[in-house]
Amino acid sequence: MSRTPSHRDELASRAFGSLFLLERRWTRLADRALADAQITMKQWLLLAAVVKLFPEPPSIKELAHALNTSHQNVKGIATRLEQRGLLRMTHDAADRRVWRVEVTEANTLLWEERGDRDLAFIGSLFEGLEDDELGALARFMGKLARRAEDLDKNAN
Repeated sequence: MSRTPSHRDELASRAFGSLFLLERRWTRLADRALADAQITMKQWLLLAAVVKLFPEPPSIKELAHALNTSHQNVKGIATRLEQRGLLRMTHDAADRRVWRVEVTEANTLLWEERGDRDLAFIGSLFEGLEDDELGALARFMGKLARRAEDLDKNAN
């Protein structure tokens, strides 16, 4: 027997759908903004993860975990970026089965040249929000990310 959805259920459903639609719209906007650099939002995210999340070149497995995606997906994106000269994949010195990913000088130069433009793009996504609203959004997103991580751990 199914229950009647509560007001909270309806709000949660609206928020859930809105987040997915927003992600799709922002991905399309970001792909458009990055078109002149000939990279996609997914490629940008991988490059950003390598630089921002890891003090040493991460393995493909570590990147897949950080980006919550598959080893295959990361390897495919990394291969395309390597062909563009924006990163390099090398075997781990201790275990040749492991691939390490590091950005190249060409990657660094690309983002130095684009820096202000990309910051303006990201800022434009949040135009109209006051600083306190943006701070609250960051806190809410952090809570949602932690909840999703907990649910994922409990499912395994």
